[in-house]
Amino acid sequence: MSFRPLSPEGPRFRGLGAPEPEAPGPRELPPPEPGQIEDLEAQLQQAREAGAEEVRSELGAELDQLRDAMASLGPILDELAGLRRRTLIDLAGDIADIVRLFAHRVVADALAMHPEALPGMVRDAVSKLPESEEITIAVAPQSAEALSRALEPRLRDHIVVDPEITGGAIVRTRYASLDTTLQTAEQGLESALQEWLSEQWWVDGEGP
Repeated sequence: MSFRPLSPEGPRFRGLGAPEPEAPGPRELPPPEPGQIEDLEAQLQQAREAGAEEVRSELGAELDQLRDAMASLGPILDELAGLRRRTLIDLAGDIADIVRLFAHRVVADALAMHPEALPGMVRDAVSKLPESEEITIAVAPQSAEALSRALEPRLRDHIVVDPEITGGAIVRTRYASLDTTLQTAEQGLESALQEWLSEQWWVDGEGP
């Protein structure tokens, strides 16, 4: 009987008590070739620049769209501002008309419903004037008779009818006069309304 010798590549048997074989260490990579690192850095820089350019291009397009949208909104905003101003002016005019009408009715109704107030107005006007000798008390035709009955004799003879007066009276002397007519009250109200309108910012275009 013959025995074949063990092949060097065959399995090896470790004897009892023999130490464990060492595990193979990490494989060492070959050193980079000359210029390889520079090429990698150049490629990385190109990628960064390409990405930044793409982002800038996208943002630029969005900014252009935003500018176009803002430009188209400008005329619309101007038109809305003008419409708001015109609306406020119209409303102010309507308010002034309502105040005029209301005040006219209040004063006229007060004189019509309380004719006894007219003699007191005349006496008050006479007391404020420096002279009472040459005096004229002008009143509306419909008020002359009632006023004549209510005034003292010294004033009664100075009453004159003025068809242009619709309410109240005008007391005149040689150098002065006091007007307590409805027309004068309306003129004072009109002046106050015009002053109020002139103080509103939307009339002259200034303000918010």
